[in-house]
Amino acid sequence: FNSLMNGFLADLRNENERKRREREERERKEEQERKRREREEQERIRREREKLLRKCPLGTIVEFGRYFINNDNVKEPLKWRVLARENARVLLITEKGIDCRPYHSDRVSITWGECTLRRWLNSFFLTTAFNSDELSRVLTVEIKNNAGNDTKNRIFLLSLDEAGKYFHSASDRKCEMTPYAKGKGAYVYPENTMYGWWWLRSRGYHVGNAANVTCDGLIHVGGRDVDNTDASIRPALWLNL
Repeated sequence: FNSLMNGFLADLRNENERKRREREERERKEEQERKRREREEQERIRREREKLLRKCPLGTIVEFGRYFINNDNVKEPLKWRVLARENARVLLITEKGIDCRPYHSDRVSITWGECTLRRWLNSFFLTTAFNSDELSRVLTVEIKNNAGNDTKNRIFLLSLDEAGKYFHSASDRKCEMTPYAKGKGAYVYPENTMYGWWWLRSRGYHVGNAANVTCDGLIHVGGRDVDNTDASIRPALWLNL
């Protein structure tokens, strides 16, 4: 009897082990299939985005990357405006002011190449907003500056000249803030709107100032104090197609 019972228990253990292995194999295959479908969907989205960018008129709004839009808990698709197209690359700027930060941490005479905002854009923002595939398509480009040395950046702000070149009018330059940016302290005017002012990378005419675009969309050459804490940020980048 003991021998029969031991045999029965051994068979039961073997059967349970077989079922366990089958279940694990089934779950492994299901996970592989899920990842395959996810990769295919990401590739489909990438191809559609490239097709759109190659043909879209200037001024078209496209989605690329994800960032905090309504709050700091959930990242949502980041919307960009197409400003220029050159061969196999396009220049993008965020459609809205997406964050609120000073140009530099202290009120000193500072250039774009040395400011803390440039470092933040090319570190925290860059790695927070884009996945590895998206990062591979954000080009490093040489940036011409009106003060200090020229720089190489992946993420940057428009210059005084570019703000005039790529926007048709002051009303075209007017920019709304995201709820996240406003919640971080971005200034809005009038109060019942979401329009705010945003930094340019160029040095202002006054010592310790950086140029900016006003709430009304006017280019302010004199600029604002670089340590001002209620400015919004409109990152720009060149995207490889």
